[in-house]
Amino acid sequence: PRTVDGAPVDNYMAWLTLTAAITVIGHPVVTLPVGLDQFNMPFGLQIIGRSYDDRRLLSIARSLETVFRASPQTARPVPSDEVIRGADVDLKDITGVFGD
Repeated sequence: PRTVDGAPVDNYMAWLTLTAAITVIGHPVVTLPVGLDQFNMPFGLQIIGRSYDDRRLLSIARSLETVFRASPQTARPVPSDEVIRGADVDLKDITGVFGD
């Protein structure tokens, strides 16, 4: 993203600062796909576990994936291979890669 909450982002890693800071201190982090947003873009949920409790976090993530998979609204979006192959993506903007 070029901005986050209206503030400019200097580089790709700048908007990942919060996630990186959490993992550096030993908290496992999982991001799960949770369907598409109102703009038809992939939407995710980030879950942070207790320090060094990766196994429990992975168990929770697996349970959530099972629940999300049961609903078409929260199921993992599957990108269209045809759209991806035909996309003219400059690696700066993936808008449109996931379809309309």
